Amino acid sequence: MEGTFTAFGRLADWIKSGGAYERFGGTDEEALSLATDFMRAAFDLRFSETFTWVNWMPWTEWFQDVAWDGTFFWFDTRTGIATALLITDTD
Repeated sequence: MEGTFTAFGRLADWIKSGGAYERFGGTDEEALSLATDFMRAAFDLRFSETFTWVNWMPWTEWFQDVAWDGTFFWFDTRTGIATALLITDTD
């Protein structure tokens, strides 16, 4: 389990870092904006009403156990909706 604001920062950093072969071409502000847009779509930016988990382990065969494997999971306590974001890249 991780703080929702911390996970938000990790998501923005993940966007800014890019993947194995390409980096995000935008500014820091644009990376933050993309992360904010995602969080708004997922739970209307109600950070205090959301439980968050972040995992970097290849817990499913879909992952290839590379450095870019990541799972973000949010549970919106108001709506009861869970949102999962699975991220990977080639190595």
